[in-house]
Amino acid sequence: MNQMEATLNTYAVAPLIDWNFKTQAYPEIRFEKLADASIAFLRDVFNQIMKAGHELPDGFINEVVTETAKTLKLKWAVENKEDDLNKKAYLAFERGKKLKADKLEIDAPKTPRKLKEQILKLKIQPDLDSKCFKLGEKFTNVIYKKQKNMS
Repeated sequence: MNQMEATLNTYAVAPLIDWNFKTQAYPEIRFEKLADASIAFLRDVFNQIMKAGHELPDGFINEVVTETAKTLKLKWAVENKEDDLNKKAYLAFERGKKLKADKLEIDAPKTPRKLKEQILKLKIQPDLDSKCFKLGEKFTNVIYKKQKNMS
């Protein structure tokens, strides 16, 4: 909450005062502490989001999980290891591949070792998981079309 107060006071309140008034006296925004019921509600919402496993950029997820877990004293812990992020990207590729195969009512094609190694070496970027998920879908589609043309 302190960071939010500081951000609002620095980047919203101060410029508005400078723009509208000829003074260096800035009011400050202060938030009240969250009530126990609000903390319990936020904890429940956070846990439900974490269990749902939505596809969001890793950097965003890691930041939210880490900060919220600290604030609400939760058991969730996030390690910012690049290898773990690349493994998540590979798993997203596999999920995309499987989902597309299920839609096509076929077995998911095997991922070539070289492709897996390339995915595991990709440079980390905010939307890597979603890109790899879509890549998995496209990979299955290409394999499916090739097999269909061969029969």
